[in-house]
Amino acid sequence: MRKIRSPKLFQYLLDSGVLDKTEAEIASAKRAYRKEYDRIWKKNSRVKKKEIRPGFTQREYDELKARARQVGYNPTAYVKSLVQAVLREKHVIPNRDLLLKVLQALSIASIALSRPRTIQEKETGELLHNTELMLLSYLQSND
Repeated sequence: MRKIRSPKLFQYLLDSGVLDKTEAEIASAKRAYRKEYDRIWKKNSRVKKKEIRPGFTQREYDELKARARQVGYNPTAYVKSLVQAVLREKHVIPNRDLLLKVLQALSIASIALSRPRTIQEKETGELLHNTELMLLSYLQSND
């Protein structure tokens, strides 16, 4: 029999009564111990979530639902994002995906106009570039 270094494993094997049995039975008990150990470790390592259930009148809920729909969220996700934004002192960005697409379009237009042929195109390119920078700054300040 090999030496068992883990006091807890040794105690488990002793309690199971397999120490005086065959190597196969000891190996099976060790696997069972490890499986139980992993199950307990996962249970203790899980993020424990707290649940809050705010109550709304029908009118409040309808307003909340309409506002959530405007920004592309369902009511629960919208309320959660608002609370998280307040906790982080940030703003909820409505339609963030759409704003990212706008930023991408501005970037493409800015690159296309980077080689101006006329003064007017140069001014337009600079305006697009400045708009792109402002939009990027807005999105980054709300991350």
